[in-house]
Amino acid sequence: RQGSSPWGSVTVLGRVKDPGVVALPPTRTLSVIAAIQEAGGFDTSADERNIRVTSPDTETRRIDLRAMGRSGQIPEDSALNDGDIVYVPERRF
Repeated sequence: RQGSSPWGSVTVLGRVKDPGVVALPPTRTLSVIAAIQEAGGFDTSADERNIRVTSPDTETRRIDLRAMGRSGQIPEDSALNDGDIVYVPERRF
């Protein structure tokens, strides 16, 4: 995984196997799911229902990947932009 790109990058933090910077591809399209995959996927204690995406120019939004999987559709708000931060919290037991 490359950490820098002329097209920008996003940061993936929290309960993923390899947190850090993920480069945007030349298409400049990267989904939350793809960014998490680039960061090694979910850790065993990840809360897939409460992922938070913070953008430099907008407020934080919450993504429920389980609901997206059930519906089979990827909403537009799961697209990432340069400078976004994806945070995967720990699941509460």
